[in-house]
Amino acid sequence: MTWPIPEPAAIAERVGAAIEQAFEAGETRVDARSPNTVLGVLARVFAMAVFDLWLHQRALAEDLMPDTATGEALQRHADVWGIARLPAAAAVGQAVFTGADGTALPVGIALRAPSGALYLTTEAATIGGGTATVAVRAAAAGAAGNLAEGTALSLVSPVAGLAPQTAVVAAGGLSGGADAEDDEALRARLLARIRQPPHGGAAFDYEAWARAASPEVAHVAVHPSWAGPGGVGVVVGMRGPRAPTAAELDMVAAALAPLRPVTAQVTVLAAVPLPVDVTLVLDPDTVQTRAAVQAALETHFARDARIGARLARSRLSEAISAAAGEYSHQLIAPAADVEPGPTELPVLGTLTFQSPA
Repeated sequence: MTWPIPEPAAIAERVGAAIEQAFEAGETRVDARSPNTVLGVLARVFAMAVFDLWLHQRALAEDLMPDTATGEALQRHADVWGIARLPAAAAVGQAVFTGADGTALPVGIALRAPSGALYLTTEAATIGGGTATVAVRAAAAGAAGNLAEGTALSLVSPVAGLAPQTAVVAAGGLSGGADAEDDEALRARLLARIRQPPHGGAAFDYEAWARAASPEVAHVAVHPSWAGPGGVGVVVGMRGPRAPTAAELDMVAAALAPLRPVTAQVTVLAAVPLPVDVTLVLDPDTVQTRAAVQAALETHFARDARIGARLARSRLSEAISAAAGEYSHQLIAPAADVEPGPTELPVLGTLTFQSPA
């Protein structure tokens, strides 16, 4: 929404002119636009107060419309349409403990990552064959809780029988951690709901139904005529991104069952993460620029990657170019556009920085 706001100096000029005109009506001349007069100072002070009102009015005007509202105002628009902001999610996975056979591992063992983040075991186990693999969950929700496979976690308090007093993140890493949904993501879902009202079984209906089944559902692809006429394939990926568990697939299927048209044969499938390794030559190649490129690519995959949809190589290069501090780069891999299968979701794989040839 266009809401032009005059500069404080322009407001002060108008106020000063109005004061001078008012005095002239009484045949008294004053200077209310000079910075060295009392009336000139008052005009500038009054202009700043009016400028604050202009800013407040613009904020109110923007909050009136869902495409410009922010914060609580945006949430109110979403609430009207039955859309809730996705909460933060904690990272989950498994960790491997090493120690003497028969050592009991209770629920709630506290582990500390190199970053300082805290994790807790969520199941009891007993070491056998020298190791035990135990479910672990981040104590705090958020994307910062995600950890790569092989990361060492130190015990906050020692446990007799363990040697060393550490655990190692198991295969697959700790994933699923996600920050609370930001305004832009919530706005996109809200506008999609407004622009695409339910049509009793259109492809976007299945997407909306699947997302409503759980706040963890972040990626949905709908394939008509899946496995024959009347079939509908609904491919689901979770926040993280990660593949859904069997229980999560059953939950989505149960949510779709009473909503689907009676003639539709719905199959709910798990999205398969497709790691996309990125190799590039960066200029300037500094620690700060590398970190900015990493963040830019993570954001790009989170926003642009779609299940079964082509991921353009040129878009990857564009995301790298937008990273703070980047002057130029040579994108070596991927060498072509990424063409995922109908159930595959492209995710950022290994990011490698090469030296110039």
